[in-house]
Amino acid sequence: MNLAVQFIAAAAILVPFAWMLFGRMGRQDRIYLWLNLVGSILLTIDAWRGRQRGFVLLQIVWGAVAAWGLIRRELGIGAGSATG
Repeated sequence: MNLAVQFIAAAAILVPFAWMLFGRMGRQDRIYLWLNLVGSILLTIDAWRGRQRGFVLLQIVWGAVAAWGLIRRELGIGAGSATG
């Protein structure tokens, strides 16, 4: 994978994470979860191609958690919990 795509994918995970920590975005915000999911998918593909199995596992779990968060959000599960 192109180095630029790797940086974009990493930024798609790290920037929203930093924004969440600084209170600019909630951990259940749709954009936060989507950026984490997309970034994770791109990095999983790259890690798979590079045979970096530990990183593949990390990104699969990261993406699964983001996907679960999106599913819960769409189903209204945990709607009354804190988002910050």
